Amino acid sequence: MQVRPDLIGRPSEATDSDRQQTPVRCEWLAIAKGIGLFIVIYLHATWEAIAPWNAFFSGFAMPLFFVIAGLTYDNEKYRHNMRVFAVTRARRYLIPYVILFTMWIGLVTVAPGSGTDQNATQLLFWFAYGNGPPSGSPHLWFLPTLYFGLILFMLVDRVTKDLPAATKWVFAVVFPLITVALHSLFSTLWPYLVPWRIGAMFVAATFILVGNEIRRYLRLRAWTVGSLGLDLLSVLGAALALFMVCQINGFTDIAMDNIGNVWLYLTTGLLGTYIVFVISALVVQYGGRVREFMTRVGTFSQELYEIHPMFLYTVPLLLGLVGVVVTNPIAAASSLWPLNYLVMCAFSIPLVFYVVPRHGILRLVFRGSTRADRTPTPAPS
Repeated sequence: MQVRPDLIGRPSEATDSDRQQTPVRCEWLAIAKGIGLFIVIYLHATWEAIAPWNAFFSGFAMPLFFVIAGLTYDNEKYRHNMRVFAVTRARRYLIPYVILFTMWIGLVTVAPGSGTDQNATQLLFWFAYGNGPPSGSPHLWFLPTLYFGLILFMLVDRVTKDLPAATKWVFAVVFPLITVALHSLFSTLWPYLVPWRIGAMFVAATFILVGNEIRRYLRLRAWTVGSLGLDLLSVLGAALALFMVCQINGFTDIAMDNIGNVWLYLTTGLLGTYIVFVISALVVQYGGRVREFMTRVGTFSQELYEIHPMFLYTVPLLLGLVGVVVTNPIAAASSLWPLNYLVMCAFSIPLVFYVVPRHGILRLVFRGSTRADRTPTPAPS
């Protein structure tokens, strides 16, 4: 059975039979998600401690997933099944969001200070507010932002279906302007972040729109010109351009409404996405066992994204067992981040590969459904 192309690119939507096989023509998308996931883990492990590289990676780590969501959106299918799309994606993204956030509130209730300086009542307020706390947003922000960004794009696609194709690009300009206006308004009149990350949703919808337009022109073909030298040269040129733009725009964190200049953020997001797409296409050609592993990571990227921060404080605990006291894990991130990174990967990947798929309650928590999935096999060569 062939995997439906519209179900490949996102970290969440492959069914049991879909996950058994991944066509070569779409395998590069799964690998791209795997690369993006490892970049996200790096950013969480470093706590913004490695300034130049964090600015570089933060410029495209999350936009990459938004672009993939647009690239894999099946317009013809969902224009006539908007309700089905909205319900299935709500189950996939919002159920884990609600469950995991509720578990976090419960953990803080019995163990104050668990990953936050807020108490349970304050966290409940930020959950209802849909953004924050201002001292640091949980990684779960991505789930509702992606969901509502997809819904916003779906509405645009439905409205513009009978209009000239170029009409959608008007929204690619209007949406970022709305984000700028919202950030300006709330920074002036309101002491908190934009509620429910509405600004971030418009940015997400912009990247999704761009990704979907790429699909219209290129379909799901791998991003390689067939020459290793030219591909590597294009990656190097894009990386240099990305590094320069990121130095201008600085470290960004869309979860905290910090994207710098919105147009520069869109630029870094697309440049970084291009780099990852080319690298993923090269991994398909030359990756060997790395290719198989990265495909699997990409297939389970949503679950890995949700689980890996749970092990962020594991390193201080392990060091404490051997008599090394770490009083401030965030301040020590500049020296501990390699251990943080390795531990988060070492604990979360086996859990996602071998434990979560086998237990209905865990599948509900991390996938939004108790339906059993079988472990995906490597894509055909």
